[in-house]
Amino acid sequence: MYDLYFLLNFSNIYFTSSRYETLELKPKKDSLYVIDRNGKPNISIFDHEWEIADFAGDKTTPKLVIMDMLKDIDLGISYDINDFQDIAQKLMPKLRELCEKYNISILFTHHLNKRNETLGSTAFDACIDGKVTLFENKYNHNHLTMKVINRDFAGFDVELKRNQNQSFKISNPIEDDEIDENLMFFIKYASQKKEFDFTCTEIINDAKLKTTALRFGRLLNANMELLNKEGVYLTKDRKSDKRNYHCIYEEPTIEDDE
Repeated sequence: MYDLYFLLNFSNIYFTSSRYETLELKPKKDSLYVIDRNGKPNISIFDHEWEIADFAGDKTTPKLVIMDMLKDIDLGISYDINDFQDIAQKLMPKLRELCEKYNISILFTHHLNKRNETLGSTAFDACIDGKVTLFENKYNHNHLTMKVINRDFAGFDVELKRNQNQSFKISNPIEDDEIDENLMFFIKYASQKKEFDFTCTEIINDAKLKTTALRFGRLLNANMELLNKEGVYLTKDRKSDKRNYHCIYEEPTIEDDE
């Protein structure tokens, strides 16, 4: 965990004290350092490298540097965002050079395309150590999914809900009194079938769910208590390579809900 953060804010979003108050954020004293672009259309990394060096200090404690965003940052090289060779052989080596020189980790922000994939060359995904993707639910913009992929540990998804102050919290359907749309369809399907066996691949087709088999399996595992409240009881067939589920539906009663 990093205790010190250094934000190279090259976007047009200014992290002022009023914005922190709106987000209800209180960074630790002397833990966050911000450099704004101050309206400049282009910023050179060399103009601020001495500040990064000063921030890195004796290099014994790893520091996190956030670059928001790579666009319009002069790294002393020219590159095409859509060119694999440029990203893999020019841009990424330059960022790794900074990391190794000052013992820092760099988190840079980037856009997604309409398919929720990384915009530009696939080298952005191929050459990084980890990726955190945040995208909205197309049916409810206050619900988002954060997908984490990393070379050193297993990836995972986190369902988030947007608060009124534009911050996020982990979404808990039971606490929020909201049910994921795909779970709702599944519960209705179960109420009709009463008792049946299924795999996640089969059920997303039979119940016409708007998700993937992998994501729905995670959704089931994370919401067993909620399903039980709704009268849906699942058991897993651990002996099967297909990861079969056995489902029994019982009409929920007021007593079950209390």
